[in-house]
Amino acid sequence: MPEPTAAELAKETEQEAAVFAQAVNVEKLLNMLRAFDPVKDNLADNEEIQVIFSVSTVYIAADFVIGTVSI
Repeated sequence: MPEPTAAELAKETEQEAAVFAQAVNVEKLLNMLRAFDPVKDNLADNEEIQVIFSVSTVYIAADFVIGTVSI
């Protein structure tokens, strides 16, 4: 496998930064879900949770597809 070019490394670094920038949103989402009461609340009605989830998962999923996140 050939060594990555400087441009590829720069792009990977940028993509990783975008994923890690979502850490605040992921933490906020986790806190909101911990406080969520399924008896009185409805996820479908909570637009903030829906938006944060969508935005966060798009960045993380994109990074997995690109291959910069390893597990």
